[in-house]
Amino acid sequence: PSTLGGAGPLRTVSPAIAIRRWRGRVDVGPTTALGRETGAALAVFGRVLDAGPDSVRLTAALVDVPRRSVVAEFEFRGAADRIGSLADSLTVALLDQIGRARPIGAVRHAGLTAVPLPALKAFLQGEQHFRHAHWDSAIADYERSVAAAPEFALALRRLSLTLGWQRSGEDSLGQAYAFRAGAANHGFAPRESLLVVAESLNAALWEFTREPQWWPLSRRLFETLDAAARRYADDPEVWYELGEARFHFGYWHGIGPADALRAFDRAIELDSAFAPAYIHPVELALIHEGPRAALRYAAAYTAARSGAAKGAGIPLVARLLRPDAARLDLDRLLDTIPTDAIHNAWLTLIAWPDSAETAVRLLRYLVAARRGQTPIADDSVTNNRLLASMLSFRGHLHEALATADPGYAPVLVDAALLGVVTPDSALRASRRWLAAGQLVPAGAALPLWEATADTTAVQAYTRALTADAVPHESLRRYLVARAAASLALAQGDTADAVRRFAALPESLCGGCQSVLAQARLTTAQLLSSRGRHQEAVLRLGPELPGLVRPMAVFTAPARAQANERLGRTQEALSDYRFVAEMWRTADSAFVAYRDEARTAVARLTGEVR
Repeated sequence: PSTLGGAGPLRTVSPAIAIRRWRGRVDVGPTTALGRETGAALAVFGRVLDAGPDSVRLTAALVDVPRRSVVAEFEFRGAADRIGSLADSLTVALLDQIGRARPIGAVRHAGLTAVPLPALKAFLQGEQHFRHAHWDSAIADYERSVAAAPEFALALRRLSLTLGWQRSGEDSLGQAYAFRAGAANHGFAPRESLLVVAESLNAALWEFTREPQWWPLSRRLFETLDAAARRYADDPEVWYELGEARFHFGYWHGIGPADALRAFDRAIELDSAFAPAYIHPVELALIHEGPRAALRYAAAYTAARSGAAKGAGIPLVARLLRPDAARLDLDRLLDTIPTDAIHNAWLTLIAWPDSAETAVRLLRYLVAARRGQTPIADDSVTNNRLLASMLSFRGHLHEALATADPGYAPVLVDAALLGVVTPDSALRASRRWLAAGQLVPAGAALPLWEATADTTAVQAYTRALTADAVPHESLRRYLVARAAASLALAQGDTADAVRRFAALPESLCGGCQSVLAQARLTTAQLLSSRGRHQEAVLRLGPELPGLVRPMAVFTAPARAQANERLGRTQEALSDYRFVAEMWRTADSAFVAYRDEARTAVARLTGEVR
């Protein structure tokens, strides 16, 4: 049983691997074969049989794998609704038997004694649905399990995970279940306890800037999962969880998409029928290897879902990646697909630099055809701002300005920095944000104040940070340091600006994406201007997931130029090509950047433009 894991020096094979690799009858031969295949020295097989109207009989045998012999046999009887107690009795008996031949020392038994049979049965049924990414069915089963055992941490954890997939990681109900699981994390084997801890940390991190301990918690998440991967190196779910953490939160710790994909690939290698492990690799492969690689993951995902009629967007992604996708009547196709599937497909395709700009088309459909409602928000202002950000990301700032309301800071500031609107209009708006105490949009104007040497605005912003509008003290301290760096740059003191930007206390900024990404870009540009290219590359780090702003694209040429000067041709080419494709049909404000990237590709490859 998995409850033996962590008992002294004992380590157990992952249940997923044991179930997947089992072949043949429940007997000594197949058990020995499985033990040899998984490198186990001992193996257990058994049965649960009816023993009357309300009772069951549990039989089991302990097998010495190298000797192909049964060491001991066990039998327990009890009430059908107390099967957890029978399993615990078997665990105790196994530990006693193993301890006679091997020095396992004093151990703390971890069991499921308090979990009633209905909760266990519902949980195990949910596990099967979760494996196949059947979210609705899995949620129903986990909810029945939690209803029967409100403090059953394993079911609470899975319920949190499944709600995260069905809705989003920011779903408050899913977060609440994760925190309940963490509070009830008692009496389980180390593997299960580590995964419960990881899920509670993961839920806390989705609070981003609202969680003042964001950085310490994110470090603890990676420490927890890295330790689990070392301890359970052949456990597919541990690698899947590590891939999820790397995908969503790796950016802040210098962990890139390639690291996330390696973790997912390891999970898939260990358990190719575990459908959730394929979802994010579709996106990662699409960006870094192209549509053909993404389609391989999408096809494997579809197969692992056991023929379910509807997916969470991956089947739609696969259809849109096919070579004949250009001939699709996209609106007619989307009319037949659930909103959440379209939304998930959009999330997967956001950073794909295809000439058809499919992600823009999907979001435009969601905002228009769904009458202003998307799975993200149910008000037209928020959705129009999201569409405006997506348009600006692909270099269509004129349309972005026409789509968003006039007070939307990110698009207005980007338009001013790129000369699409006059700086004066954006500066007037930034002063209104300051006067109204709107420090979030005002903070977006820092690059504009730097570029226009508006020291008065930067100083006014610094004074405003003493008000109560900042979510928590650590973020306030980061923004004060950021404003001081901006002031040095606005004053023309580049030496002081380099020093201040390089020393920004990122650990105070929580998961604040846009603020941190802009500061890192400015820092890297300053470092490169002084020939410190290696530091610039390290400062830029990997791609930031989910940031739909032009700055997310501008990071690519900054990193490419630094890598080119360091002689890292392939790394530079990847970023130059991304820029050239992302802004293939962009507004005139982006043409110079696109053409510069094309020229760099030709220079580094010898291709003729």
